[in-house]
Amino acid sequence: MKKGFTLIELLGVILIIAIILIIAIPNYLSSKAAATNALNDLEKKSIVEAAKSYKLDYPSITSVNIETLVQAGYLRDLNKECSNDQINISNIENINVDNIVCT
Repeated sequence: MKKGFTLIELLGVILIIAIILIIAIPNYLSSKAAATNALNDLEKKSIVEAAKSYKLDYPSITSVNIETLVQAGYLRDLNKECSNDQINISNIENINVDNIVCT
């Protein structure tokens, strides 16, 4: 008698692996999306802090963009492409970067 697995046993293992993948892949993708969103939020917070520092050093300036913050050394070069819209920094307590989109 030969030793080995029967076809039914192999199909059972393949079925179990398929079920695990069906459950795991959507969870992985949603976790990846959540991590990307969290990274975007952190990038925006970094932009706000850099803009606040820039405003403290240049009080007469009312708006700044990301490129200026990077060139002036207030912000490291972002790993993502972000829209280079002007950020209104006239009110340092209420800097809004909701119009900045990072992809």
